[in-house]
Amino acid sequence: MAVVTKGKDQIFAYSLAKYSQRLVQSDTPNSGNAFSRWVGKMLLINSERHAASIEPGTTLLSVLRDQIGLKGAKEACGRGECGACTVLIDDVPVMSCITLASRVKGEVTTVEGLAEEFRDLREAFADYGGFQCGFCTSGQLVRATALLRAGLPADRQKAEEIIRYEMSGNICRCTGYNGIVEAIWATAEARRLNVAT
Repeated sequence: MAVVTKGKDQIFAYSLAKYSQRLVQSDTPNSGNAFSRWVGKMLLINSERHAASIEPGTTLLSVLRDQIGLKGAKEACGRGECGACTVLIDDVPVMSCITLASRVKGEVTTVEGLAEEFRDLREAFADYGGFQCGFCTSGQLVRATALLRAGLPADRQKAEEIIRYEMSGNICRCTGYNGIVEAIWATAEARRLNVAT
């Protein structure tokens, strides 16, 4: 960026642009410079790098929805109680509504980034009545994907106990949960059979 004239306003604008560029390229939070309340941060989301402007207190959910345009994670409770906003950070399910964007390290995977991997899980949710209104479904699918990646025991009773425990952080007001548990179990079994053959 070149400064055409040497007036104070142009020099200031040049300095601000360079400072902002440095912040956006940085992977570390702002060091507390009183000049700016926001931090530029690069986030790895669904295997793509995204620049985000983050003010103190900005949640990962608001960055995903408002800046990146990924609307799959839903805002419902805003307190980390319902699971509608679940995403994976380095394959660990987290509630993005209470995760500060400035503290995120590692790859964020949203429901959009898992679309191909859980095609069979989505079909099972439909077949077993695992969703009705659909509001909580993205969070349910993300957490179930993490659970399936970790593996379930072949014993159905033990597997169902694990599924119910692990999925307890994702609230659904429509289905009564049995369809969700059945869908996850059926997907695990189908995947197990596909690997065996």
